[in-house]
Amino acid sequence: MLDAPSERAKTVFLTVVGVVADAKNNSLTEAAEKEAYVPMRQRTVAIAGMGFARQMTLAVRTSVEPMNLTNAIRQEVWAIDRNVPVTDAQTMERILAAVTTQPRFNTILLGIFAAVALILAGVGIYGVLSYSVTQRTREIGIRIALGARRGDVLRLVVRQGMLLALLGVAIGLTASFALTRLMTGLLYEVSATDPATFSLIAMILLPS
Repeated sequence: MLDAPSERAKTVFLTVVGVVADAKNNSLTEAAEKEAYVPMRQRTVAIAGMGFARQMTLAVRTSVEPMNLTNAIRQEVWAIDRNVPVTDAQTMERILAAVTTQPRFNTILLGIFAAVALILAGVGIYGVLSYSVTQRTREIGIRIALGARRGDVLRLVVRQGMLLALLGVAIGLTASFALTRLMTGLLYEVSATDPATFSLIAMILLPS
């Protein structure tokens, strides 16, 4: 509630009656800013040179279809004050969809690029290993002639491929950590250096 100041007072004092959790009213990716909630009758009071907005948002929680209650809510508001306009009624799902449209598009686009990159990486590793095996065909033949078993040759090829894959993953992780600051604005409630994400990606790339 507001302590009524004298007409000549230059400083307006407000009494804090409660503290609520942080709210993000502009963007899900931005940090929560300092805000104050005041009664509508006191909305013209200025704090630190800034006035309160002259509009109000009414949020209603219901177990039925929300849009079916639009007329009933409008009538209840008009029963209190007939001059209050009630406009722009929409569900929370629609508001969230509008806010997350661009991040969702960016995520889908990056997901497509990531899938293409994964396919190209797999094809590249297969091509390198195939070329390497082709170059060592005579060596492999000599090893088999000297008594090497098929499993020994397979382990030799797999070991060489894993060394190349580990080297590629190490270079990729290093570059990813260096470029994480470019991804910060596209993430929500996930850190740019999330260990679980990096570990999962490495586990997917190695078997490829």
